[in-house]
Order: sequence, then C-alpha cells, then structure tokens
Amino acid sequence: MTPRLVEIPASDIESLDRIGRLRSRAWRTETAFTGNADVWLDEHDSVAAHFAFVVEDDPVAAARLTVHQSVHDVPHAAIQDHAFRVEPPLPVGYLSRLAVDPEYRRQGLGTRLDEVRIERSIELGCGSLVARPVDDRRVRQLEALGFVIVGRCKAIETGPVRAEGHPVMLKVL
Repeated sequence: MTPRLVEIPASDIESLDRIGRLRSRAWRTETAFTGNADVWLDEHDSVAAHFAFVVEDDPVAAARLTVHQSVHDVPHAAIQDHAFRVEPPLPVGYLSRLAVDPEYRRQGLGTRLDEVRIERSIELGCGSLVARPVDDRRVRQLEALGFVIVGRCKAIETGPVRAEGHPVMLKVL
C-alpha cells in the first residue's frame, strides 16, 4: 500500500503516541541512538507541527517542525549556540525528529517530509531553518535543499541521540 502524507495535530495524543513508537523503532537501527524507550516523545511535541506518511493510519515516516523567536530557543540549543555568532533571520524553524521505518527507507519519504516542513516554514513566515542531522546521508539530503553547515554540535547529555560532532545546518529562507 502506498503511504499517504498527513498532518498530525499536536492535540492528537493517540497519533503522537504512534509517532513516538515509530521514532523508537526506526532510531534503534541508527548508531547515534542511545534511547531505550518504546515511545519517544518530549515536551516539544505538544507545540510542534507534525507531518507523517501513514499506511492504514499507522505512521511509517514522520517528522516535526517547531518555530522559535531565537535560534537559542530551539530544543537542546546549548549544543549548537556556539555555531551562531549572529542570530539568523527570525523566526527560526527547527526541523527535527525525522524517523522512517526501516522497511520504508530509500523511497524519498524523508526528503518529502523535509520539503513539506520547508514549505510550512515559509507559510509561517520563518526567516531561517536549523537542522542537526546525525549522518552523512542526511547532510547531503539537506544540502540539496539549500542547507549549509555552520558548525558542529557539542556533547548532549539528554535526548535519544548522541549529537557530539554532528553538523549544525542552516537554511536562510
């Protein structure tokens, strides 16, 4: 069955729970993943725009967008603050929590979710976007969409992914 793109309201707790399960299932295959939870959600999910590809209402790929009035307000900003000597154009959209079920990878779902989040950021009037990809493939995908590396992450002590040394990327809209 072909996955269908949907937007998930932050108030849809049941769908967010399914996205949290997808994150955990998908990220367990990644070397940077350090979490052990069956459902991976955080406080930012309740205020984010969520997009997902679903098959029979079950997410097979999902990603979120949060919007912030400063680059220093994005989740876990302390690991990237050194990369921004000057505030980028505001507000700042933050692309995060991309997860694709291993059985649905290499079908362009992640790239399409990036495109949808960029489009929504423009609609919301964002001046720039920030992302912190965890592997070289994601870096190349984001570079193809106009992102540039502006620094590297410091060590992170919380969250599901080891981020030390991962790129901090910026796209000015």
